[in-house]
Amino acid sequence: MRLAACSIALFMWLAPAFAEAQERLAFTIADPDGEMLKGVEVYLEPEGEFKKTDRDGKVVFTAASGQKKVSFFYAGYQSMVRSIELSSDLSVDITLLPFQKNLTEVVVENDETRNFGLRSMKSIEGMAIYAGKKNEVLIPDEINANKAANNARQVYARIPGVNVWESDGAGIQLGIGVRGLSLITPRLWKP
Repeated sequence: MRLAACSIALFMWLAPAFAEAQERLAFTIADPDGEMLKGVEVYLEPEGEFKKTDRDGKVVFTAASGQKKVSFFYAGYQSMVRSIELSSDLSVDITLLPFQKNLTEVVVENDETRNFGLRSMKSIEGMAIYAGKKNEVLIPDEINANKAANNARQVYARIPGVNVWESDGAGIQLGIGVRGLSLITPRLWKP
């Protein structure tokens, strides 16, 4: 009698677990060419279960019957969300589409006239020969700098190898060093 009572109590305790049937939900994931995708991230809701596909593009979940929401994520492919009514074992084939955008026209333009306010001197200018010597010429009208503030550091920052330092707080007295040489600050703009 005692054994029968324990058996009934155990059955009553385990009955809800058996009442909620577990179904098998399997996915096979491929690209449009039919190649299986390994490592696709699959998220099953409301269970909150997360798995990745194997090398054959397959993943299997065990879940209770009911409405399921499944999300698929893979780098380089469009994400997908599917709603599935699970009532018995189910196997679903999924095709993920790659990200792509068709461009109608691509135009490449070359602007040779734009030199960003900097150019090299010609090989011969006037009576001087500059061929084979490193030189830079600043063109203040083409420099994108705040010329109203008279900030020479913005202008001289275009030339490699130039060090500029200020002797006072206002930036009026500048020291300019060029590869070991000391120069007097030239006047860039006319007042």
